[in-house]
Amino acid sequence: MRREFRLWLLGLALGGVGTAFVLIWPTFGFVVVVALLIVLMRQRPRTAGPAGFLLAFAVWWSGLNAMAAERCAAFDAQPNGSCTIFFTPADLALPVAMLLSGVTFTALTFLSSSPNRGRAAGRDT
Repeated sequence: MRREFRLWLLGLALGGVGTAFVLIWPTFGFVVVVALLIVLMRQRPRTAGPAGFLLAFAVWWSGLNAMAAERCAAFDAQPNGSCTIFFTPADLALPVAMLLSGVTFTALTFLSSSPNRGRAAGRDT
């Protein structure tokens, strides 16, 4: 397995587990996740780990927002139930930006390390 792919998977796992960790212990979890992300970013290629992290974090964030909206709608539909969630554009902008950044970093990581890079233009690298 190539190093870029291993680092990307490690970032994906850190994003998935780290997001849950931050939700359970916000301050301590944030410090631990940032420290592990810094260690991950010290490895070459530097974009591989953060790419996986951003993708996993964006998926978690979107999923949690969707679950909150579903639960609120179900509670609101009950007799004497009242629940309102106000989603602002920022609630959607952050996960979309993280998702697009993760996809871009993933593409940069795997395209720049491709063994066939430069051969389409007739160059040998």
